[in-house]
Amino acid sequence: MNKLEIQLKNKIMRRVYVAWFLKRFFSVATLRFVVLFSLFVEFLREVSVSSVIGNLPGRIDLLEDFNYLATAFSQTEASVQIYLSGILMIFFWLTFEKFKNEIPFLGIKESKL
Repeated sequence: MNKLEIQLKNKIMRRVYVAWFLKRFFSVATLRFVVLFSLFVEFLREVSVSSVIGNLPGRIDLLEDFNYLATAFSQTEASVQIYLSGILMIFFWLTFEKFKNEIPFLGIKESKL
């Protein structure tokens, strides 16, 4: 092989490696986890979770705790509501994707994503 052929081969292989890395790194599952992590970090930046837990009215009464959390969610800023809604949606989507093959009675065909 002459120098030109080696340079061409190296250039082509560099592109192949970059394409392989991007396909491997930017899979749908990876993107879901990155978005979930980003939303979670932003949520923690906006909300003092320890204060919310410390202000729970009754540690035993679940209905009272649910009412408190529902009221707190409805009266919080829109950004926090969006973060928390996004976290819950992606969490349930990941959970469904994980267990969809183990729960045959759902009757939902496999996702193409």
